[in-house]
Amino acid sequence: MEESTITPKDVETAVKIFHQVIERFKIPDEPTNEQAKEFIKEDGSIDFEKFPFRAIKTWDNGTKFLNLTYFYDGFLTIYADYNPVVAILNFINSARKHFQMVFPQASVDDIEKWAEVEAIKMTCALISRIYQRMDLAMRNYTDEVIHNWFIEWRRWEKKASKEFGIKSPSLKEKEFFRNLLKTNEDDVVNLWFNVPDKSLDEKKIQLAKDYDSILSHWKKLRKEYSNENSDWLEYAKAGKFFDTPDDLIDALEDCRNMSFLALEHAGRRAGLINPDMSKEDLEKRQQKIAVTGYSPKRLRDFKNEGDKLLKEMKK
Repeated sequence: MEESTITPKDVETAVKIFHQVIERFKIPDEPTNEQAKEFIKEDGSIDFEKFPFRAIKTWDNGTKFLNLTYFYDGFLTIYADYNPVVAILNFINSARKHFQMVFPQASVDDIEKWAEVEAIKMTCALISRIYQRMDLAMRNYTDEVIHNWFIEWRRWEKKASKEFGIKSPSLKEKEFFRNLLKTNEDDVVNLWFNVPDKSLDEKKIQLAKDYDSILSHWKKLRKEYSNENSDWLEYAKAGKFFDTPDDLIDALEDCRNMSFLALEHAGRRAGLINPDMSKEDLEKRQQKIAVTGYSPKRLRDFKNEGDKLLKEMKK
């Protein structure tokens, strides 16, 4: 981070973002000694289901810190205060530079507004994964120390063996250590990418909620169309079905399976977009046709997954 790019306004914004994220995650204040007793079981062990591993500590000068309590295999290992403001300043600066490059004609005010929004997103990512990342760091570091010890032991063993004229097996030390680092790297990648997409789950739920009524809507349209009712088109976008897509209406003539149209319609309403959509679908999006880019089978899978999620929510 270039210090010259940091302004008092940036610091003020970073502090504001930190406070907003505290509220968003509902991070509790650091418990008092009396409150901490509630986390101790009768046998003297800690009730980890209730224990606040993240809490907010406010110093005498009013500065807020994220207090982190870390247990390694049940043993209290870290108790530390962390102020993420410096990290948030990096988030602001990185987002600002990105938008300046991508949108060179944008106004300074717009750039700053966008940078703040993206910095909030990055701060949420930081807070949401900080404990898991700390756990990986401690466990990986422990493994690194053990690997280093093993390498030093093998060096001593090799030296001692030579004194007795014994040849000991060789060890490719750096390769041995790099294999561990590769495993650690995979752990970090999994932390960031192998996580449930909550926003996708919400869209699946929305798809499941809307599907039945949308299917009935399309069946009715198909019936009116088949009966050559001249007024059928007036019902297409009536009431809560105002968002019935024109391209799907055009497809009604050649489509006999209304579930295909209903799934696509419900998918669009839920905001589903396939990040790996075909070139043809990308061209449709460029023409302002909001296709999901998913096949009917995939949308059906999403609908079934949404039904399951709804059932779990009701339990």
